[in-house]
Amino acid sequence: MAKKTSTNALVDKVISSCDLIPVEKDSKFIAKSDSWLLLEHLPLEGWLEARQTSLILARRRAYESGLLQRKTTLIASSRLPSNLESHAAWFDAIRTIGARLNSDTHALLTASGMTADLYVKRIAALFGIPLIEAQLISSDRLLKHVDISNDTDKVFFVYEQEPDSPDSQLINMAHTVHALAVRRGGNVHQSLVTRLQNQPTPSVRLLSDSTLTKAKTKKELLELGAIDWLLLSNEDEPDQENGSTSQVIVTVPLESIDQSQYLLHWARRQSNAWPDQAKDAHLDQLIFGSTAERYQEVMTLCRIIASNRLIAAAHLTRDPAPVVCFTAVPLGELPKRTVFRKHLARWDFVPYGLAIRKSVLQSAGCKEVIYGEESDWKTLPKDDRPWFQLKTSSNGKIDWTQEQEWRLQGDLDLSNISSDDAFAFVKTHADARRLTDICRWPIVVLDATELKLGAADNAE
Repeated sequence: MAKKTSTNALVDKVISSCDLIPVEKDSKFIAKSDSWLLLEHLPLEGWLEARQTSLILARRRAYESGLLQRKTTLIASSRLPSNLESHAAWFDAIRTIGARLNSDTHALLTASGMTADLYVKRIAALFGIPLIEAQLISSDRLLKHVDISNDTDKVFFVYEQEPDSPDSQLINMAHTVHALAVRRGGNVHQSLVTRLQNQPTPSVRLLSDSTLTKAKTKKELLELGAIDWLLLSNEDEPDQENGSTSQVIVTVPLESIDQSQYLLHWARRQSNAWPDQAKDAHLDQLIFGSTAERYQEVMTLCRIIASNRLIAAAHLTRDPAPVVCFTAVPLGELPKRTVFRKHLARWDFVPYGLAIRKSVLQSAGCKEVIYGEESDWKTLPKDDRPWFQLKTSSNGKIDWTQEQEWRLQGDLDLSNISSDDAFAFVKTHADARRLTDICRWPIVVLDATELKLGAADNAE
């Protein structure tokens, strides 16, 4: 493990080369500039009270916003084989961590080169969890190759000599470590052993999966004080990160809902790229456990719920203003109306999506579509054009008015929509279970004639 120099040579080297100004010794940091702070110790609120092995160069805004004071959670893992789809438990675990972390008090910690890095960044974005991206670097490489004047938000851990692996350093620093796969003798294994031996309250959770961590290694780590984390499909154990019990997903019968009070947004299978980030589609497929086609409807719904956002688009409307589309068709009619639109290569009236109270959407600016003829479009005021739709398709075979469409201009933030004002709907019980870790709204299963899953079934 790299050690900090016994003199102030490294401190002086970083200060002089990065144009930092030293501060008085009783300050929480040792040097500053308009944009950066140099710290000798991490804030103890969010990190282990461990021996520091580096200087920390962090953005002032990250420190002053309280980001570095949050409880840091590290997802550690040995390397996985190339066939990632065969390790569903690994992705179930990382999705569960994202769904259960308290975004008000916790931050995810990661570094380039770690096995879980890409997935940690993705769940941070999907679940709105603050992210601390660390870069472990030698002082020479920092000073020669890193331009700290740019807008990077990385936190630099500056060593005299660069560490061999970020695993050993970050496992030793993070407040809580979730170990998902541990290969005996590897960097992750050795680092966990060191942490568990040195820390009286280790806060290491080891995923209980014999294919990811062999029995001998698991036994050793548990004897040293790691917590055995058995991931169930509907976890009801106390949440050790937040000190609370995991939320129970409420599934309700359709008959108990006044369908006229809601507008529906279908979660169609994506035949093309996602509206915002096509590069993340494969990550989402793995995280949400899609085993069929990569863009199936239930995965689209998972992605919507996790990201807390309905993304506006304009590729199916005439006006260039992006909109989010809804329908006033009653939910109970979707199964019999589901139809494939060959010319659009998509399904309409699919039994997957969100229902949101009409009054809530109207308050956000959602309005009924204006159905008309070509002549109506030409005379329509510009401000009304985002809501225009032809009555029929160009060949006259499709009556678009049957969609009873409503539109909202721009994205819709779902984070403030309460459980009383929305619910998710899916086709099967299996689909509902897939949403368990991420959905905070009630769920309607359309294939069920009567479903009382709720507290009764979860109590078994």
